[in-house]
Amino acid sequence: MTDAGVSELYTENYHVEFGRKSEKVIVDEKKLPVDYMSEKISYTPNKAKIKADIKAGKTINGASLESNRGLKIL
Repeated sequence: MTDAGVSELYTENYHVEFGRKSEKVIVDEKKLPVDYMSEKISYTPNKAKIKADIKAGKTINGASLESNRGLKIL
C-alpha cells in the first residue's frame, strides 16, 4: 500500500489504514556499553537429572514421569 502511495483503503466490509507506533530500539549487544545492559538470571528444569532421580526412586515435588505412546503405521 505504501509503495502505491495509498494510506487508507475502504471496501464494502473493511477499512484498512496504517497506525502509528512508537519507535523501535535497535541494539547491537556486542557494541553496547555495559551501563545499558541489565543482568538476567534464569532457572530452567534439568529434565535429564529429574528423570534419572525419579527412576532411581526419588520423589520430587512438582515432577513426575508420564508414559507416552506412539502410533506406527506399517
